[in-house]
Formats: sequence, C-alpha cells, structure tokens
Amino acid sequence: MKNYLEFIEKHVLAELVKKGYTPSVARSSAYRATEHYKHAGSTSGKSKMFADCLHVAEVWAKQQQPKIKGLRV
Repeated sequence: MKNYLEFIEKHVLAELVKKGYTPSVARSSAYRATEHYKHAGSTSGKSKMFADCLHVAEVWAKQQQPKIKGLRV
C-alpha cells in the first residue's frame, strides 16, 4: 500500500503544479488525496481510485487557492 500512496502523492502533486497551483497548495492537496485513498473503500480499479484521489485534491486546491492567474482547470 505504501508504494501506491507515494504514487498518488507524487502524481497528484505534479498534476496540480502543472495546472498552475502553487507548490504549497499542491502539497497539501496531495496529502488530502493520500488520506482519501487510506479511508476509501475499494473501487473498480487503481485508475479509478487515482481519478477519485485527484478529484479530491483538486477540490481542496480550489478552496485553498481559488483565484490564481493562468489556472488551467
């Protein structure tokens, strides 16, 4: 399970930074994504779980940094 947590954290962080979020907001959002993974039940597959975790992170990031210049959503 730890390897998948690291995968989620790394890739969510990269995706959010790519979309224009600051690194600190992206880090806290990636943490939220890993917490979601830990507490979520099983889904249809790992790709679906990653999509769910990324969604949770994006919602959190938007709440933390709602107005940023050049945000690609």
